[in-house]
Amino acid sequence: MNNKDMDDPYCRYLANHARTVVVNVNYSKAPETPFPGALEECYQVMQWLRRNGSALGIDTRKIAGEAKAPAAILLQHYACC
Repeated sequence: MNNKDMDDPYCRYLANHARTVVVNVNYSKAPETPFPGALEECYQVMQWLRRNGSALGIDTRKIAGEAKAPAAILLQHYACC
């Protein structure tokens, strides 16, 4: 749905049924934020999760991106290093 508020019910459903943590991020989109703004924000979120996830009970070895955001999947690899 590409909207944090609209995605919230699905994220809650997924978190409850998969018994996992779901982080729903409201990132910037084009054209208001030109490329690579959203990509940089995604990277910053991944970095933040790697640094702070343990304090929130998140297994930082198991962070994954969502399929609608292929960049998140690629960045999870780079954010860990």
